[in-house]
Amino acid sequence: MKLKYILFFILSLSCHVLIAQDQINQSQQKQFAFDLYQELATKSGNLFYSPFSISGAMVMPFAGSQGKTKTEIAEVLGFPIDHSKGIEAFKKLSTQLEEKTESGPEVNIANSIWAQIGLGMNTSFVDQMNKHYDAGLNYVDYKNKPEESRKDINTWVEDKTNNKIKDLIPKGVITPDTYLILVNAIYFLGDWLSPFDSTQTYKDEFYGVEEKVDMMSQQNYYPFYRNNKFKAIAMPYEGNEYEMIAFLPNKKDGITALEKTMTPELFNMVKKGMRSQEVSLQFPKFVINSNYSLKNHMKQVGLKTAMAGAADYSGICDRSLTIDQVLQKAFIQVDEKGTEAAAATAIVMTTESLQTPLIQSFRADHPFLFLIYHKTTDTILFMGRMENPNKDS
Repeated sequence: MKLKYILFFILSLSCHVLIAQDQINQSQQKQFAFDLYQELATKSGNLFYSPFSISGAMVMPFAGSQGKTKTEIAEVLGFPIDHSKGIEAFKKLSTQLEEKTESGPEVNIANSIWAQIGLGMNTSFVDQMNKHYDAGLNYVDYKNKPEESRKDINTWVEDKTNNKIKDLIPKGVITPDTYLILVNAIYFLGDWLSPFDSTQTYKDEFYGVEEKVDMMSQQNYYPFYRNNKFKAIAMPYEGNEYEMIAFLPNKKDGITALEKTMTPELFNMVKKGMRSQEVSLQFPKFVINSNYSLKNHMKQVGLKTAMAGAADYSGICDRSLTIDQVLQKAFIQVDEKGTEAAAATAIVMTTESLQTPLIQSFRADHPFLFLIYHKTTDTILFMGRMENPNKDS
């Protein structure tokens, strides 16, 4: 009898491991998101980016990676090590995020491949990207028509992000050695579950900002957390699947200290510790447009081999390719009605010749962190820092 239960336990454990190997490791995805945030946070000012879009773009070179390159990408980004399972797992996650309830946010995710005419693409790679990732293959002429090629890619991005991300590929990025550009785009449009009354919006001080900012205001029940260093609030969107979570340091000049402590473990602790409480909420309206060149930052968070000239992407095509640049643009607008956000990431590949009281208070009148989070899949789509609501970058 004991042997029977032992065998049953082993079989159950084996099944659990197999299931885990078919899924995105969200713990590692969050680790990547927070590690990259730490990298980007070294510069002052507003900050906004999409770790999800970066991961979505990296699925494509991962699908053609081999050896140490493949293992490294899988470990850092939490992909199943098997190519096909990794592709299918991320596509499944994307589909879950895009599922729209009757009143929930609009979420659109798209991927595309832009290859130099004449590049001998690996049939298996193209088939996998098309069948399991909805990443269509487009041929362009980087050599003879670099500007036309650049405009074609940028137009595609604009279309997939409701014209919020423009000129993802700037002039000068495409060179004679450019052979492949892989692009991911994400668009989010969600109304608050409890909209703010625009007549209650007023001008107020914001620490470190010379001019007063537009401050939205309401009193309502929200998931809320506080300790002796910071407060956190979750503001749900309609459908109650997505929410914006903001972390506000207790000290008005405490944003740097708070950022240094932000980890997936702290995030999970706050989520578990949140309780619905009545909150007097004041939150600024803001717009952020951001633009990042991420290759060196990606190296720092663990993708040293994948971003190096010796990386092995031999499963993609008949040429030896290396990642030359990782570019991302992101946009967010927060107002009384809700949130509109978008991001696009481009991976430019070249030949190897280039390298608690009864009523709580959450008064966001000083710099704070925020992110957009999908509860069901435990996925962070966007992250940011608000330092000056009067600036859009």
